[in-house]
Order: sequence, then C-alpha cells, then structure tokens
Amino acid sequence: MEITGHRTPSVFLRYNIVSGDDMREAMQRTQRYREALKGAKKVVPFPSEKKPKPGPAQLRHNS
Repeated sequence: MEITGHRTPSVFLRYNIVSGDDMREAMQRTQRYREALKGAKKVVPFPSEKKPKPGPAQLRHNS
C-alpha cells in the first residue's frame, strides 16, 4: 500500500499480490522513475514571439 497509495489492502487481496520480489521490483521502478523526474522541467516556457489574439471583428471576416 505504501508504493501505490491505496488506503486498504483490498486491491492486493483481490489480485492476490503477495510476492516480496514483486514489491521489491515495484520499489526499484518507482525509485528509478522519481530519479528521472529530478532533472525534468516542471514549467514549459512561453514562446518568445507572441501572436495577437483575433478580436470579434477578425473572427467574423475569417468565417
């Protein structure tokens, strides 16, 4: 439950997930994923050139 964030063990009982090796592998995968995220940017920058938004009059002429 610590790996997946489930509040109750019902999902594990339902699918009979009890292997210690499976739990260990899941933790290793989670750790690798989180380490890969450390260098990722969380914010995407805006493009340097901004295009003006069309106004109501421009929208009518383009239709």
